[in-house]
Amino acid sequence: MKKIISIAAMLLLVTASAGAYSFKSGNLCYNIVSGTNTVRVTYEKWSTPSYNNLSGAITVPQTVSSGGKTYTVVGLETNTFKGCPITSVSLPSTVKTIGSGAFAECTELTSANIPDGVTVITEYCFSSCKKLKSIVIPNSVTKIEDIAFRNCDALESVTMSDNVTSFGMDAFLNCNSLRSIRIPAVTTNIGQTAFSSPSFEEIITEIQDPSKVTINYWAFMTTNKQTCRLVVPQGTVEAYRNANVWNQFENITDHAGLEPHPNPTFTRYDADGVGYAFEYGGNGVYDNDGARALCDGNAETKFYGGSQSCWVIMQASKDVAVKQYTLVTADDSRQNYDRALRSWTLQGSNDFENWTLIDERKDYPMPFVDRAEVVIPVNDTNKYRYFKFTCTAGSADKVQLSEVWINKQNHDWRAGSKVDPGCGKEGMQIYQCPDCHAYKYELIEPTGYHNYVSGTCSVCRLEFGEERLIYRSQDDIVHYVKALHQYRGDDNAWPTLPEGWSTANFNDQEWIDLPLPMANPNNTGGPFEQLHYNSNWYDEYNCYLMRFPIYISKMTSGAEFHFRTVHDDNIAVFVNGELALSVENWSSGTSWDAAYEGFDIPASYFKTGKNIVGVYQQQNWGGSYFDCELTASGVSVGKVQGDVNGDGTVNVSDVTALVNMILGVIPKDETLADVNSDGSVNVSDVTALVNIILGVH
Repeated sequence: MKKIISIAAMLLLVTASAGAYSFKSGNLCYNIVSGTNTVRVTYEKWSTPSYNNLSGAITVPQTVSSGGKTYTVVGLETNTFKGCPITSVSLPSTVKTIGSGAFAECTELTSANIPDGVTVITEYCFSSCKKLKSIVIPNSVTKIEDIAFRNCDALESVTMSDNVTSFGMDAFLNCNSLRSIRIPAVTTNIGQTAFSSPSFEEIITEIQDPSKVTINYWAFMTTNKQTCRLVVPQGTVEAYRNANVWNQFENITDHAGLEPHPNPTFTRYDADGVGYAFEYGGNGVYDNDGARALCDGNAETKFYGGSQSCWVIMQASKDVAVKQYTLVTADDSRQNYDRALRSWTLQGSNDFENWTLIDERKDYPMPFVDRAEVVIPVNDTNKYRYFKFTCTAGSADKVQLSEVWINKQNHDWRAGSKVDPGCGKEGMQIYQCPDCHAYKYELIEPTGYHNYVSGTCSVCRLEFGEERLIYRSQDDIVHYVKALHQYRGDDNAWPTLPEGWSTANFNDQEWIDLPLPMANPNNTGGPFEQLHYNSNWYDEYNCYLMRFPIYISKMTSGAEFHFRTVHDDNIAVFVNGELALSVENWSSGTSWDAAYEGFDIPASYFKTGKNIVGVYQQQNWGGSYFDCELTASGVSVGKVQGDVNGDGTVNVSDVTALVNMILGVIPKDETLADVNSDGSVNVSDVTALVNIILGVH
């Protein structure tokens, strides 16, 4: 008998304490998380509604105080606001958990935010919220449990997390205003009647292989499979037609059949004020990184996914012609060099159905530098409203990228960290835009100061009187040159080189910007350990053509030129189109600091004015390093003011060359054409050049 009384007493105790809470602050009740300075919002009493007088707009604070202590609000407990006539809820970013039924039966609720960091939408969480019109599920959410949004009659828009792996039973059952919903690529489980509603007109799935998904037979029970369109990843239509449950749909189409949103949200604006909005994207997105991040105007977010299937569609606020577009590397590109994007396409459309190729790049060496802009010139004349960017290949099976921007952008560049230059190395100033968080990297020319010991500089190794014409890249400073990457098919199939590629007048504007040095990812010696560039980027049998412009203002009869390089296999050096050095089947070793080998190049190959040093590297097999420098004695480095055509003299022929550059008849060399050094090339430079020729100062 005593035992029975004891159990009854315990039940009474539990019942009595069901409505208890640690303290109340304002109109909300809180429970302290044991042993911490954190609290969760809880109900006021165990009934419906949970609060007697709670209605209207509710703002949950980030911190609350009680008994002289301050607590951080980290969650909502089970049934917190269940049945309350509240109209909206604003949750702080500190909230990481929302208990089951927290907003269930809040029939007046029209809006609520789910903070980034919440990982689960718990069961019954928003069930029967009859007036809830839209919900944004952040990318931190990986699971939507049973009955989470059941009977949300007014729900019209769901912005879905890219990382939901599981949809529970009745997750969106009877959401009778919801016409379209997206199922992410990472989804592996779909429960009974999860997407069951006669209002569905379109279900978009990014799952690459439907056979690998555990899906209940009644997942789409009341959805009209004859009229609702199932939109699947490109190339997977047949796989869905042959997959159980999915094959219930009669209208299965790929992503090419998508339609634009009528009221897009523009998140990025170009320099002309044209807005760009995310439409669709995905296919193989991983972790917390979604396709939407590619056009959110924030370089701190990124798109990370499968290299063969990643894509994003954007809508412009008006029809525009693409003069250029910009790719911004991810915020950890230096660390994750194996995720570098290598090949892609950009397409345009005016009807969202027929797509025209605007630009395509293959084997483009994106820099392994964090949040760096890579501007791709296009100058297309056709105008489009919609743009589709597709990743087609990467360094490995995954790629990442933070932004894709159409046309010129506005930036408020502000100086950040800096690497000071020295007598033998370039420096670097890094700028950051506070609006989009992209970085700009600006090289600083080496100083002219040396520390001579017995006639040799102890820092840069130059002898007294030597000048450096091509700078060896050191101390993690990446030096960019114009380059062309080519394959050869086998040991005997060397590529055909472009005619005149090593001459001063060759147009290299379409060549890639190649970062030097090219280092082996496995290299553990010297300052290049983390640069991860090498000539074995894509495959065996790589060839590279590189162009280095150098400017000599004076040259004595006793001038001497010394070329030093570290490389693997075959290399040839051209000066102004003439072969000056050739070495075959040679490796300079594996240690960067000790691998530089020196070669003399006769002074007869050089001239005053502009010179082009061309390096042709042939990769036979295996990995490779490359870096080089060119030093000289008996010369003065720098451009001759007014020598626009680079022939070492200043006369009327330079005026002709300058006018042709301004008119676009010949490629513009801004280093020579900016005669008055004002940072631009225009008719004022013609006036300055004429004054130089006439001796007017």
